[in-house]
Amino acid sequence: MTEPYKYGQNTDVFDIQKDDLPRNTPESSELNTYYDTDERLDKVYKLETTFILPSTDISDIKVMEDGMIVIADFQRSSLVVCDKKGEQLRRIGVTNGWRPFRLDVVDYSDVVVSLPERNEVMQVDIRRNDIKKHIVTGCRNVSYHEGEMFVQSNEKINVIAMNGVLKDTITPPNFYPIYYHVSETGDVLCTARGKNDLICINRHGVVQYTAHAPRILFPYGITTDSKGNTLVVSAGSSNVHAFSPDGRHAWLIAKLPVNLEFPTICFYTNSQSIIIGDKDQVFIYK
Repeated sequence: MTEPYKYGQNTDVFDIQKDDLPRNTPESSELNTYYDTDERLDKVYKLETTFILPSTDISDIKVMEDGMIVIADFQRSSLVVCDKKGEQLRRIGVTNGWRPFRLDVVDYSDVVVSLPERNEVMQVDIRRNDIKKHIVTGCRNVSYHEGEMFVQSNEKINVIAMNGVLKDTITPPNFYPIYYHVSETGDVLCTARGKNDLICINRHGVVQYTAHAPRILFPYGITTDSKGNTLVVSAGSSNVHAFSPDGRHAWLIAKLPVNLEFPTICFYTNSQSIIIGDKDQVFIYK
């Protein structure tokens, strides 16, 4: 039987600063993305509700099939679970270095959570408050796709089966991911340190496209909607852009009413809404 792969000490730095990113336009060699203005009202989301979660610092946000929101709170060493009104609030937490940074949904009850300070990924049943297992792997970001976890270890992304067996290693060419999301096709959609772009790479690390929109500044969180469009929330410009699946078209879909710091985003298919978390605030657009 193949043994789970154990990685070395994680030396990743996960406190990215805004000063790490340039304030320039994309290089001429990048994909020429056609930018549609926000006058296309059929593609613009409106703010439906917003709420504050007391004593919470959101480092990642996801939504379950039933609409329950799950939040990684790195600063307070816990997972936070609430409904779309910010109610039914509860926390799942453990001591001894249990500080969740990123998370992703596995199924109707389970999430996977990255624990950078412990070099582990943890699988948690949020309905039963049950920690199922730990997988030893240096990690920062984690994304789940069809029975595999895409786990960032320094500059590389390791593809790991749920039993901990290493299946592939992806080396992003000439950029360092600060956040990524695995699309339905298995491509890895990234925002990157030092770049105001959306970068799509395949499982072999080959760039499929690099896309940019003029109103993007410090892009951070990424998700996809039910049509396969990529949604990117930007901290420096406090807005959300959608990119077509091939990266050739972009349009502004939401403007946030506050300045953002390190925003993350998810899409809830049942209500066709986007959910954004930043600091202690949650914004829901529909």
